[in-house]
Amino acid sequence: MDSDRIDAFLRAHPDWLAARPDLYASLSPPRRVHGDTLADHMQARIDAERVRCEVACNAARDILQASRASACLTTRIQRSVLALLRASDAMDCILQELPSLLGIEYTHLYYPTFSTLLTPMVCERAGVEPMTRSAMSALLGDKDVHIRSLTIPDLALHQETAPLIRQDALLLLPRTSSASPWLMVLAARNREDLTAPNARQALRFLAEATAAALDRDSAVQTDQHWQ
Repeated sequence: MDSDRIDAFLRAHPDWLAARPDLYASLSPPRRVHGDTLADHMQARIDAERVRCEVACNAARDILQASRASACLTTRIQRSVLALLRASDAMDCILQELPSLLGIEYTHLYYPTFSTLLTPMVCERAGVEPMTRSAMSALLGDKDVHIRSLTIPDLALHQETAPLIRQDALLLLPRTSSASPWLMVLAARNREDLTAPNARQALRFLAEATAAALDRDSAVQTDQHWQ
């Protein structure tokens, strides 16, 4: 297309270039001359560049915030796993220490109702309750880690604390000492506490470490019972 046809097209469609600000970045800058036409064109280029810079800055800020959130959650989970490794009572560590280490409101454990390997002490411990397999499936679906933002309080799961809980994470615990997995619930007041790009992967690691710690204690209790 020759320059005359381009010139004629732009004159016939004066808004065409203004509607495509990305094209300004590929144009040579005009020379300032008398009159307003070129001045307006230059201002349009400046405005377009400002918008582009703002978009780039916002994207960089989002990436930085996501990176910080990811690092923060990973650090909290690493500390929690170390606490589980050191704990002489894994269940007590899960219920008492993990909430502060993870920066959340509380943790809760649910065991399948038909489990036959539970001691009376476990059944009577606050923060440990039975749950049917169908109820666990309804909560998790086909996921092993499910992070939820709660716009409506979940009264069935969080009971009297439900109005305070804005986010929770449901972790399936693959117990080797139980015919079916357990469920661990992490309840948080803030929607950002369990949010990070790698949250599911990190929480899956926490679930595996938690299950291993519980199985370790179960094996010790079984050995003590038969001694």
